[in-house]
Amino acid sequence: MTRQYFFLVIGFLSLLSYSQQNDQINFYKINYLKTFTFEHLANQKHNSNYTLNIYDDFNKSIFQKENNESNLVEKNKTKGGNPNVTFTPSGKNIGVVYKDYELQDMIYKYSNKHIMKDSMTIFGWKIIKETKKLLGYNCQKATMNFRGRDYIAWFTSDLPVGGPWKFDGLPGMILEIKSTDDFIKFKASSINSAYLNDNLENPFNAVNKFITWQEYKDRYRKKAIRALSYRPTASSRGFEYSRGGIEIFIDYDDEEYNKIIKNYRKNNH
Repeated sequence: MTRQYFFLVIGFLSLLSYSQQNDQINFYKINYLKTFTFEHLANQKHNSNYTLNIYDDFNKSIFQKENNESNLVEKNKTKGGNPNVTFTPSGKNIGVVYKDYELQDMIYKYSNKHIMKDSMTIFGWKIIKETKKLLGYNCQKATMNFRGRDYIAWFTSDLPVGGPWKFDGLPGMILEIKSTDDFIKFKASSINSAYLNDNLENPFNAVNKFITWQEYKDRYRKKAIRALSYRPTASSRGFEYSRGGIEIFIDYDDEEYNKIIKNYRKNNH
C-alpha cells in the first residue's frame, strides 16, 4: 500500500465516522424513584418509578411514569425511512412533562382537559458549597422555595442540565430533590447514555390551546369553592378539595377561601 493510498483510506474512514456521528443524537435516560409521604395517613409512603429522557443534541427532554413508556413512545418510519420518536400522552397518562431548553418552555399535562405551558425561568435556586456523591457523580447542594414548599436538591455538572418532573434550572442534572417537609422526593436510581439515530417530535404539537399556571390555579380554586357548597339533597353536604399536590393551587393566605373553608368545617364537623 502506497503512502498516498494509505492516507486516502484513513481520510475516507474518518469522513464516514464523522458522517455517522453527525446523524446520531446524544441520549440520556435517568430513572427516578418518586416518594410521596402522607402525614395524615400516619406517614404512609407511596413509591413510583419515573423516567427522564434527555435528548442533549436537541435541547429537549421528556419525563413520564416508567410503566407508561411502552404505550407512549413509538417509533414510526418517515417518508425518508428514518425513525422518529413520537410521544402521545393520552387517556389516563397524566403527569407528562416536556421541556424545550432552547425556547425555555415547559409543557405539563395535568389532565386530559388541562395542558399547561410554563416558563423554565421560574426557579430561584441558591447554590450551596456542600457536596456529596450520588451514583458515582460528584453533586452539589442547592435550595429554593417553589410554589408553596422549600426544597433541597443535589445536582452534578458532569451531566447535561435537567431534572425530574418540572424541577430544573441548575447548571447540571438534578439527581436528588426533596421538600423539607418530606412530602415529595425524587432520587435517581440509574443513569444510561447512548447514541440514537432518532429525531424527537414535540408530543404536544397538536394541542391548540395551553393554559397558564395562574389560569389553572384560578380554575382549581373555583372548582374547590363550588364543591364546598354542593348539596344535591337536604341531607348531603359538600366536600373539601386538597389545596394541591406538589404545587399548592390554593394559597395558604387566600383570605376569601380561608373564610369559606372555616365556615364549611364549622357547619359540617
